[in-house]
Amino acid sequence: MSKKETLRWGYILAVIGCCLISGCAYVQERVVTGLGPRHNTANFYRYPDFYDLDIKKVAVVGFQNSTDIPDIEDKVQEVFLLELKKAQRFEIVYNLEIDKALENERFITKGDFSNEDLIEIAKKFHVDAIILAQITQYRPYQPLVLGIKIKMIQTITGEIIWFLDEVYDSSLFGVANSAKEYYFNRMSPQHHLYKWDIVINSMKYFTQFACFEVVQTLKRKETYFKKRRFLL
Repeated sequence: MSKKETLRWGYILAVIGCCLISGCAYVQERVVTGLGPRHNTANFYRYPDFYDLDIKKVAVVGFQNSTDIPDIEDKVQEVFLLELKKAQRFEIVYNLEIDKALENERFITKGDFSNEDLIEIAKKFHVDAIILAQITQYRPYQPLVLGIKIKMIQTITGEIIWFLDEVYDSSLFGVANSAKEYYFNRMSPQHHLYKWDIVINSMKYFTQFACFEVVQTLKRKETYFKKRRFLL
């Protein structure tokens, strides 16, 4: 065999080898995402006819921090707002003027809005609903934990149309499996330089995962669970 032919066969074998390796990587991804039960975010309420409501613009009030860890509310809120915008359910409004308008402690901590208050807020900011959120637990060391309480109030009626009170604990098997699924199916390829457990070892990525799970409860139930069944 000539030197030229040897080089050609070497190139062909190298290409075949790369294809086999990429194929194995793909199979590995599908197997990993199919392992074990997922965490089911069950502690939430959504108005029965939520998707029939005329909610086009929503104001998000600054997150409240009920933990002993200072200065975390802005970080968590930033991630939540990003995930909420990705859902493309409605236009999101957040600015300091909203927080100033709701400086009264009874608004922030209790969400005790009168109908007059809601009408005033709706007129001033031209919003159809308000989201109040609270960080209930935050543990940035192993095992990572993030607790979030959220409620959405429709301004025209004063009714709570979405409520969630959930704790995401990375030590739980179901949460770890959901984090693994999130890593393979939601995180960009550049993050795949790391192992999947970066999601449960880094508070930054764990917060992204938790906020993603929270926003999923706003999606249509049939779409959400159909996708989950496909991944099983």
